[in-house]
Amino acid sequence: MVKMKAYTKTIYRSIKSNLGRIISIVFIILIGITCYSGLGTLTTEVKSSFNNYYNESFLSDLNVKTTSETGFSEEEILKFKNDETIDEVDAFTSLEFDNYEDNTRLYIFNKDDHDLNKLEIVSGRDIEDPLTEILVEQPSSTIKTIPLNSTLKINLLGLFTFEANVVGTVKSPLNISQDGDINLQTQETLDVMIYSYFDLLENNLPSILLSQIPTTDLYISFKKDAEVDYFSKNYQELIDDQKYRLSLLFNEENYVYLSLYENKSYSILNSYCDKVDIIAILVPIFFLVVAALVVLTTMTRMIDEDRASIGCYASLGVPNYKIKLKYMFICGVFTFLGSVLGMILGLTILPSIIYPGFETLAFMPPRAYHFDVVPGIIATLVVTIITMSITFYAISKDLRTSPANLLLPKSPKAGKKILLERITFIWKRLPFRYKSSLRNIFRNKKHFWMTVLSCAGSTVIVFLGFSLLDVVNYSADIGIEGLADTMVPISILIIFLAILLTIFVVYNLTNMNIGERTREIATLGVLGYRDREICMYIYREISLMGAVGIILGIPLGALATYVLLNYLDFGSISDVRWYTYFLSGALVVLFIVIVDMLLIRKILRIDMTTSLKSVD
Repeated sequence: MVKMKAYTKTIYRSIKSNLGRIISIVFIILIGITCYSGLGTLTTEVKSSFNNYYNESFLSDLNVKTTSETGFSEEEILKFKNDETIDEVDAFTSLEFDNYEDNTRLYIFNKDDHDLNKLEIVSGRDIEDPLTEILVEQPSSTIKTIPLNSTLKINLLGLFTFEANVVGTVKSPLNISQDGDINLQTQETLDVMIYSYFDLLENNLPSILLSQIPTTDLYISFKKDAEVDYFSKNYQELIDDQKYRLSLLFNEENYVYLSLYENKSYSILNSYCDKVDIIAILVPIFFLVVAALVVLTTMTRMIDEDRASIGCYASLGVPNYKIKLKYMFICGVFTFLGSVLGMILGLTILPSIIYPGFETLAFMPPRAYHFDVVPGIIATLVVTIITMSITFYAISKDLRTSPANLLLPKSPKAGKKILLERITFIWKRLPFRYKSSLRNIFRNKKHFWMTVLSCAGSTVIVFLGFSLLDVVNYSADIGIEGLADTMVPISILIIFLAILLTIFVVYNLTNMNIGERTREIATLGVLGYRDREICMYIYREISLMGAVGIILGIPLGALATYVLLNYLDFGSISDVRWYTYFLSGALVVLFIVIVDMLLIRKILRIDMTTSLKSVD
């Protein structure tokens, strides 16, 4: 029996001799897990940040409006305040009017009764003199900039004119969108939003007009055991139940109940998070599929190359489970390393890059740094199960062969004509070097398809990134700037990760092709082939398989883009520029060339005398 120390050494030697392959596999898995965990945690972090902000701002659960011209009576307000499920009620007046061609909304609160939807001072200060001072909503893409310390003339409903001093700009938890809000009556975009106390009106309006200004709205907060998740299904069900209960309780009144889900700012943010979640689910799948294909190719070739060693172990009486454990361990090491590093990078770096992009969509609160590890763990488990299953299958298949047969190299497949040979008018015109390459390619169909599909998968991801960027730019042209601009960093990130993946995939496949054909390469050197001819002997085959992968990958990329955009309900495949089809393939070709150039030295360092060694 082989001692444990000797067995451990064989594992170390296998890792050392295949170090280049293992490192490239680690990076390929790392890229896939980085994409999955990073995009998967992004919306969790955004929502957690807003949850913290909403809870700190004492966000109301319902905005109750009355359709009565006289507004809420004191008796009606008291009914809500006495309801046992309601924790807080803020009564206020919201007036919308045309103020010197500015579409304006004026919020009027009681100074000592404004506990919900706390306003955050962005610049300037809070109101100190409620008789003369006001606050205005911070400027956005639609809300106008009103200078601090300026005097704003207000023509209230065309009935009375007075002036107020602007002392501060504020952010409301109900108005976090960069796209502002709309006039609920005319559906026109608001230009100005003003916050004041009733003292301002008492100081400027005659009592007869003051008495005609109704209490139009109530902010309501329900009793809860702890801080709530405003984006959760449980919260939505709670509010829906309360809306239904209140509608039955106050069925004689003309009330309109508006929850957070009817709020424009919240709806925009939630809709965008849903779109990012779709990207986070669909796009990384292509990364993981490519990673699985490369692992399949790498492990099967590694085990094929170790046939003699496996036969030696088996003949010496090493149990099959120990032989399997060796390759399962090697597979587990690079899967674990790639997954752990990918989760660390995905959870830390990706949100830091993309989170600021939300600023074009909404006024972002401080980051909560609340990481969702579930997507990364799921992706890690999937990759681990796939890679370990592939490895187990490959080694089990070899162990079903007798040790005597394993000690001998595999018999070469019987030569037969390929399809192109039957097209004689083409085949006769091909130079011998191309005939040789084509025969070599199709001699091992498994290797051919693994290489083609890996290159095709890389092309699909590159195409997805560029096409998403095209759709985003087109959407900006037609006026959806906020949503489009926030998609830009995600698109660029996908392109960057796709390029990295392509580099490592091409490197790994080319490196393996060179490693398993050292005997052929050395033989060519002995036969007098020049260095350039030897390199082209290998690279011609990689280039041909890469070209087939690109030709297959571009239409698959277009199909994947079509499916993704349908799920996103955003943009169209027709928005993809014509040059994206060319650029996606050209980039993969470029990286094939770059990797080939980097591996020239490895080919030229092969010792020609190895071709004289017997393999019998």
